[in-house]
Amino acid sequence: MARILHNFFQQNRKQGDCMNRDPERNRGISLLDVAMAFAVCSLLVSFTVPSWFHKTVRHRVEASLAVASEARQALENTCAANPRAVVRDNLDAGYFYNPAGNEVDHARKILLGADCAQHKMAVVLWTAATGAAVDPVLEWSSDRSGAQTQWTCSLVLGDPRHAPGECRAAEDST
Repeated sequence: MARILHNFFQQNRKQGDCMNRDPERNRGISLLDVAMAFAVCSLLVSFTVPSWFHKTVRHRVEASLAVASEARQALENTCAANPRAVVRDNLDAGYFYNPAGNEVDHARKILLGADCAQHKMAVVLWTAATGAAVDPVLEWSSDRSGAQTQWTCSLVLGDPRHAPGECRAAEDST
C-alpha cells in the first residue's frame, strides 16, 4: 500500500499536479485557510451560544427560588399555627419581601395566598433581570394531606427552557 501511494505521488509530481509543485509559493497559510477556519469556528460557536444563554437565564431563575422557599415556609408555619387561617396577602402569613435591587436578586415580587381549612396554599414568584425576553413567572401550589406538604411548581409565564426542571416537568406534561 505504501509503495502504491509513493508511486502515485511520484507520478503526480512529475506531471505537475501535486500541491507541493512550487516550494517558494507554498509557505505558510493562505487567507482562504484562515477564512475557512474562522467559518468552522463560527459555526461551532453558533450552536453553543443559545444553550449557554438558556442555561444562564435558568440559573438566574433558580437563584430566586431560595427567596421563594422562605415564603413557602411562612405559609406552612401559618397553616400549622392556625388550621383555619386564610392568607390573602404576604403580611397575613407574617412574610415581607423587599427586593434587594441588585443583579444578584432576580425575584421581583412574591405573592402568597392560602386557605388552610381547605389545605390549599400558593406562592407566585415574578422574576426580573434574568436576561429572557419575557421574565418567567412561577407558581407553587400545594395540597396539604397529612403531615407533609407537597409543593407542585408550574410555569405561568415565560419560555419553558428558562424554568427549573421541577417546573418544566409539569409544563411538558400538559
